[in-house]
Amino acid sequence: MRSLIMTSVVGVFLGVVCPAQVVSEEKVPRGAFRDCPDCPEMVVIPPGSFLMGSDAAEQAWAVNQGAIPEDVLGEAPRHRVTISRSFAVGKYPVTQKEWGAIMRNNPSKFKGPQRPVDSVTWDDAKEFVRRLNVALKSPNGAEGPYRLLSEAEWEYAAKAGTTTKWHCGDLETCLSAVAVHRANSGGRTVRVGSKQPNAFGLFDMHGNVSQWVEDCWADTYLGTPSDGSAASDGVVVPGKMSCERIVRGGSWHSLPSSMRSAHRDRFIHDYIEMDLGFRVAKTLR
Repeated sequence: MRSLIMTSVVGVFLGVVCPAQVVSEEKVPRGAFRDCPDCPEMVVIPPGSFLMGSDAAEQAWAVNQGAIPEDVLGEAPRHRVTISRSFAVGKYPVTQKEWGAIMRNNPSKFKGPQRPVDSVTWDDAKEFVRRLNVALKSPNGAEGPYRLLSEAEWEYAAKAGTTTKWHCGDLETCLSAVAVHRANSGGRTVRVGSKQPNAFGLFDMHGNVSQWVEDCWADTYLGTPSDGSAASDGVVVPGKMSCERIVRGGSWHSLPSSMRSAHRDRFIHDYIEMDLGFRVAKTLR
């Protein structure tokens, strides 16, 4: 086995500050990969540090566009998050073909093997990654290495080194090239990867389907993890004995303000809607 490679110099990748790290050259794949023919295609994301959330100017813009002020306050305070290890993210939202290979059904409203799976709950997304791990005979069983992204990982991956409202810039006109949204979707999802990717090579981070992440919802970022891990404590929904779960990215039905990299939304874990999907992450050791 090759020895661990110590990176002692602070690197810069696409504008993201990369801290010193220890990485196993054998265990961290390069570029994109699949663990099986029907598995999601994965992209390796480098470690780094970024500002999570939005500033006052962006929040004011969103409210001026019709966003609910209390919801926009959930994007504050803007704070630095440092992710110390590489991880892998689905190049696309999970497709109906990938879903069917594992779950043997298709709940989607808008059918098509290369369209993103839709109409899935947070519980459904968790069951998919559990079964995927079992199918791949993971040493950790159902618990890994595949999982949902944390909210911080999602935003880090979506921004890909940018600090603008969307990874394509601050002008709404840039969205036509990178996002499937209310103005151009025709009222439905489309084939994943139909628009341009971000600088990390990830498609559909804005629009097409909103994406479940692991975290519980909290009304602000005060007290949330700064290491990229998921927030496990949040607001408990009366009568449900459970927190609301966060969704990111906006969908085919969204307005531009709801597709911003910093935008947050939330639903109870068993909520179903025809614009809700997800993408997977993989822990790299």
